[in-house]
Amino acid sequence: MVFYAVMLSVLIGLTVPLSKHLLLLELHQREQTSLGESIQDFEHYMRPLLTAEAAPSSPELAGHMKSFLTKILPEDDTFFILIINGEFQRSSPVALPHPMRPGSVLMRQWEATTKLASGKVDEADPEVGTILYSAVPVEVDGRVQAVFVAARTTAGELAEVGDFTSILIQIVVGILITSLLFLWILSKAVLAPLQLLASTTRSITATNLKQRLPVTGRGELGDITLSFNAMMDRLEALIISQKEFIQDAGHELRTPITVIRRNIELLLQDDDEEARRETVRLVLDEVDRIARLVAELSLLAQSQRPEFLVLSDLDVHRFTQDIYQKARILAPRRWSLACTAQTMMEADEQRLTQCMMNLALNASQHTSESDRIELGSSLAADGSIRLWVSDSGEGIPERIQPQVFKRFFKGRSRTQAEHHSGLGLSIVRAIVNAHHGRIELLSQPNRGTTFTLIFPARQPVLLRDFSPEPWPAS
Repeated sequence: MVFYAVMLSVLIGLTVPLSKHLLLLELHQREQTSLGESIQDFEHYMRPLLTAEAAPSSPELAGHMKSFLTKILPEDDTFFILIINGEFQRSSPVALPHPMRPGSVLMRQWEATTKLASGKVDEADPEVGTILYSAVPVEVDGRVQAVFVAARTTAGELAEVGDFTSILIQIVVGILITSLLFLWILSKAVLAPLQLLASTTRSITATNLKQRLPVTGRGELGDITLSFNAMMDRLEALIISQKEFIQDAGHELRTPITVIRRNIELLLQDDDEEARRETVRLVLDEVDRIARLVAELSLLAQSQRPEFLVLSDLDVHRFTQDIYQKARILAPRRWSLACTAQTMMEADEQRLTQCMMNLALNASQHTSESDRIELGSSLAADGSIRLWVSDSGEGIPERIQPQVFKRFFKGRSRTQAEHHSGLGLSIVRAIVNAHHGRIELLSQPNRGTTFTLIFPARQPVLLRDFSPEPWPAS
């Protein structure tokens, strides 16, 4: 604000001397032009007499020159002076300034003029100022008979310039004050939302994330307000998610640590070698469980980094077949391969394998031996690539479907022998999001579940027109 006010003051302040300088230049040019025109008028008026065959007599010359003064009136602050035979005869107007009166130094200089002369004389008299003049000698028969002088004083027009400058200063000061006032009001209006933003950010703490800015206008400030509120929504959601994550992770780690501690206490108390080995086995099992949990948490943390994926061209047809071969040995189910997409995609094969195997494992844990599990891939009409795992198991109730991708969420499973972290579907979602894809979930209780991974079109390359026969059920 202060910087802009100073810059505005300097720029407006320069207007006065610059305008005055330009006016003085224009004044000087106009004065020179006026004197030149006066001399041209005199020469034009005198030319018929001076170019006649018979040379004019002194009375004729004097009369003709006096006639010029009668017919041609000078402009304001301009004086026409006639000098005949070296003596002042007449002037127009009659009243001359003191420095130009008969007998003055300047008048004697003009009376002695024998050739065309121009010049200026600076006078101390403020009512005269500078005298600009042009003196033209009139020759008859090779002898100077008369001198015509056009002189001009600058005091009057300089006074007008001074008056104009005074008025301009008043206008400029008024404009400056008005501009500074407007700038102050405008800065208040512009800075008010920013001050509110600063105040709001200072009031935000880890325990108080509810503060939002009121959206009171449009334009850039309105966009900043909306962006800030959106950022706060994301930040609040992130911190809430982190808190829930820490609580859930603490809960998940607390159970195996408690089991390990109690088994170690039993190990110290029990002398039976067989019981000791069983206790050690249980401890190692819980340690493995913690290691798996830490590995899965690390994977979720890495999924936010740019280097999380190692992308390469992936043959979706081959990839789908490989997943089928790996998944069918997870559990004795009615496994089948529906179809495969004959296309290529850019993806991280290891991460996608982890996705599909997690979904296949999840399907095997919620089905029985008589249930069907189907895998497949396809190329949609819009160019997107779809990978899916579908089962005919117990299904997922609609009320808990929005929660299945949350960290540490555990649904009921028909196979309770293994300990699960509840991070499998969270990992699947993180990997799919890293590929800029999305997940669709379709499920009905007692009718089965289908997880479909959908990846955006990236100009896939068709390999061949081939529709494989379904793989036989295992």
